[in-house]
Amino acid sequence: MSPRLSGHRFALFAAVLIAASAHAVAPEEQRLSVGMGIAAPDVVNLVNISLGDTAQNPAGAMYQDGFVGNLQAARYTGKNDFGFEAGYSGKTVGAKIGNYAPACDGCKSTLGADVGFEISKDFFIGARYAKTDETPSYGAGLLINAASKHRGGVTISMTRPSTPKSDTLNYGVGYAYVTKETTFSLELTGRKADAGDDAYNKIMQAAVGFQKRVDVLQLGVTYQRALNSTADPVPENIWVAGGFNGESWHIGISGNMNRDFMATLAGFF
Repeated sequence: MSPRLSGHRFALFAAVLIAASAHAVAPEEQRLSVGMGIAAPDVVNLVNISLGDTAQNPAGAMYQDGFVGNLQAARYTGKNDFGFEAGYSGKTVGAKIGNYAPACDGCKSTLGADVGFEISKDFFIGARYAKTDETPSYGAGLLINAASKHRGGVTISMTRPSTPKSDTLNYGVGYAYVTKETTFSLELTGRKADAGDDAYNKIMQAAVGFQKRVDVLQLGVTYQRALNSTADPVPENIWVAGGFNGESWHIGISGNMNRDFMATLAGFF
C-alpha cells in the first residue's frame, strides 16, 4: 500500500518545488512528461500518455517544431503495452496522431489525433479526437502565455459510448512555470460520468510536477493524488522520470511506486 501524504505535506511539496525553480524556454525542449500535461504538455508523448482524467492539452501540438515520431513500450499490471505517435508542426498549425494498445484482458487499442493552432505568440488552442473500439471521445484545449514563463492551461473532453446515458465528461485546469532548465506544474482534473458508482465517477485528482533539464539530461518527478475519493484505482502515486537527449533523438523512461514503467524512443526531423 502506498504511503498517504496529508494535504499539508502536499502544499509543502509544491512550495519547495517552485522555490527551487529558477530564464524562458523554447517549448520544444520539454521532451519528458511532467504533471498531467495540461499547462506544460510534452512534445513526445502528447497523444497517448497522461496521468490525469483528461489527455494532455492538444494545443501542445504546436510545440513540436517540425517532425516528431516515437515508439512507446510500457509494463502495467504485469503486462506489456505498446504505442506510437507521429506529428508535425509548422508556424501556425501542428498535428499529431497516436495509437496505444494495452495488453490487459478485454482492453482495446485507442487511436487518437491532436491538432493545435497558434492564434498569437502566447495563445494556442487545440482539438482532439480519439476512438477506443466503437467509443469516440472529443476534446479541446487552451494554452495561455504559451511561450512565456508563467503558463495556464485548460482541457475538456467528452466520451460518448453507444449505450444511452453513459457519457463521461473530463476536465482539467493547470498552471506551469517553465524556464530553459526547469518546469514546475500544478494541475487539477475531474471526471463526471452519467452512469455508475458516484464514488468512482465523480472524482477529482491533483498533481504537482517538477522537471530539471541539464545539458542532455532531463529528470522529473510527479506526485498525483485523488482528492475526494479512495475508489479510484490509484488514489495516490509518485512518478519518477529520466531522459537523455540528442539533437535529433530522445530516450525516456518513467516508473511509479507500483512498479509500472514506460520507455520511449523518439526522433526529431
